Formats: sequence, C-alpha cells, structure tokens
Amino acid sequence: MENAGIFFKNRSYSSCVHEGLKLGIQNFLTLLRNVWPTMLVTSLVTAAASLTIGKFLPYLVSFIGKADSTLMLFGIFMLLKLVMLLAGSIYLGHLFLLIRKYHELQFFPILSLKETWPELKGLWGRSFSWLLVFWVISFGSFAIFHYTAGWTWWSFLFDLIILLVFSIPYLFSGVACLFDQTNLKGTWKAYLQAFHTWGGTAAVTLVGGLVALIILFISWLPSCILLAAEVFSYQNMLAGDPIDLPSGFAILKFFVLFFTVVLSGIAMWALVFPLVFHYASVKFRTEEKENMIKENSLDDYTE
Repeated sequence: MENAGIFFKNRSYSSCVHEGLKLGIQNFLTLLRNVWPTMLVTSLVTAAASLTIGKFLPYLVSFIGKADSTLMLFGIFMLLKLVMLLAGSIYLGHLFLLIRKYHELQFFPILSLKETWPELKGLWGRSFSWLLVFWVISFGSFAIFHYTAGWTWWSFLFDLIILLVFSIPYLFSGVACLFDQTNLKGTWKAYLQAFHTWGGTAAVTLVGGLVALIILFISWLPSCILLAAEVFSYQNMLAGDPIDLPSGFAILKFFVLFFTVVLSGIAMWALVFPLVFHYASVKFRTEEKENMIKENSLDDYTE
C-alpha cells in the first residue's frame, strides 16, 4: 500500500485517537450503508449461537465434574464459538476493506457486496485467521495456566498483565495484516515493532477501547440480565420451583442479542479507526527515519 494520503502522516497519540473517532462519527451513516449486509449476517449468526450457548450453559454448570458430559458440552461450546468467529471475521474484513478504500479515494464510497466480494473474500480469510490465532492462544494459555495455578486473585491479576503486554501488540499487528495486507513475515515484524512503541500503542488502544467499552457495557447489559434470569430459572427448577420463564422469552432474548451484537460492531469502530491512524503514523515515522539514515550514509560515502 502506498504510504501517502490521509493516514500516513506523523501524528501524536492524541491526534490518532481524535482523528479515528472523528472519522467514525462523521461517516457514521455512510459506514452503516456499506456494512449493513455483513453486520446483519454477523448479528444473526452470533445471536443464534449465543442463544444456543445460553441454553447449554446451565447444563454445563450442572455437569462440571462429570467428565463425559462436560467434554461433550465443551465441544458444542467450541463449535459454536468457531461459528461466531467465522461470522465476526466477515464483518471485520468488510470494515477494513472500507478503510482501504477510504485510503485510496479519500472518502467512503457506497459499494455493494457484489462489487467488493473478490477482495472481501481475501480479507475474510485474513481476519478469520487473525482472530482464530488470537482466540486459540489466549484461551489455551488461560486454560493451561489456571489448570496449574488454580483460581486465585493473583492468577487473575497475572492474566490482566499478560493480556495488556501481549495482546496490545497483537492488535497492532492485526492492522498491518488487514489494512496493509502484509504477509506472515510482515505481520510478525509489525508485532515485534509494537513492543518498541508499546506505550503509545497502549495509550491509543486503551483510550479507544474505553470508548468502545462504554458502548459495549450499555449494549450488553440487557443480554446479561436475561442470561442471569435464565440461569436462576434453571436453578429454581432444580430446587423444585415450578415457575418457569414465559414462552416468548427465547424470542425476546434473540432480538436483544441481535441488537447487542449490532451495537458491538459499531463500538468496534472506536478501537479500530484510532489504531489504523496510529499504525500508519508509526510506519510513516519509521520509514522516514530509515530514509534519513540511508541519505546520511550516502553523504558520508560520497565525501
């Protein structure tokens, strides 16, 4: 990708956050007009999978300690999570496709899925691979660590530290993979580079993430209340309470989950856009520094 235009400029960390949030707000309706097909698919699939997980969750809690039942339910959970990752990756790929178009054209064009499908397929594969690697490593390390260390307060503190140290550079490398479309070597290089600029990357990620987290908290609150009601209802049923949830509860929960996922997809903009500006700024400064070193070396040679 040509390092020119709106993104590739030398910016402060606060400017990256400001420009990223402004980009999402000023182009809110245009972005929605573009991403609504993939957002619809992602929200429907994720809501259905979450609803299914919610149905199995009380049974999983009840069968903890019974190896066969726990393994079966855990397998179902993993399969549904994989489906959710597939659905989420097509939306993420679509979002980065639009960001790339904005870089090329200096505005967000209105594009149909038919027009963008050839390029979207490649970004879908990239985003799925990136999300899958992150999920497998984080979930696997989390499970192994707590299996050996137990469930203590210091182990959760350790989780938080590891998450901050290693996941923030991984988010930076994700921008390289999806926005710059780097190969595996280039993505790994971006991951290592993020440790050199960890403070700035963390600042941009945490500020943008805080905005996204506020939206996520508000959007997920109704879903969490419904999930808690479902778990309490199941526990009461086991205790002999004949009172059950109303017949339309599942439909209500599905629509609440659907709109929750839609709002979550929009909240993602508050994290993604500032990170794109930050990545482009870091790359611009790095290449300027490399060019300056080359020029100085050439001047020394000619002298």
